[in-house]
Amino acid sequence: EIVPVPINTGTLELIAKVPSIRVLFLDYAAVSDAGLFQLYSLGELEALGISATQCTSRGIQGIQRLSKLKFLRCAETQIDDESIVSLSQIPNLEFLDISYTSISATGVKRLVMLPKLRELRVAGIEIPQEIRMRLNADHSNITIVYVSVFGFAGPENRKPRRSAEAGSLNSVLNSALNSATPGQRKKDGD
Repeated sequence: EIVPVPINTGTLELIAKVPSIRVLFLDYAAVSDAGLFQLYSLGELEALGISATQCTSRGIQGIQRLSKLKFLRCAETQIDDESIVSLSQIPNLEFLDISYTSISATGVKRLVMLPKLRELRVAGIEIPQEIRMRLNADHSNITIVYVSVFGFAGPENRKPRRSAEAGSLNSVLNSALNSATPGQRKKDGD
């Protein structure tokens, strides 16, 4: 049974003691950069949501060692171009949502170079039309979403339609489940 628990930077210390966690959504929680640094021990983590938290580019440094991370949602955070170096250190990142952050068009151009990136969400980031056209032409293997798929215009209206990202999330989750051996699934279910 899944029981919702209030999450804050303090409770992340307990979560970090369970290294087999594969999916962790902290969106809208009272989490700061210090909390993200506590997650370094979650070596099996494949999906992380930190949207609408108090995290900054410094906090992204705390998760750059999560080498199995495929899905990262950090929209509506205080990250900026300083986070690009840390994000580039996550080798298996396939999905990245940086919507409504302070990352620039130049930063977006650097992020599309991530080797395994399949989808990048950049709603609310000012990207000139000519750069958009060039990104789409040069990176046709990546889906770049320029408008909000959550059904809100920006940080002032925080009621996302979570089902809008179900396709990408289900892909990551199914991959994680299919890669586990039956013994691992049983162990994780205990």
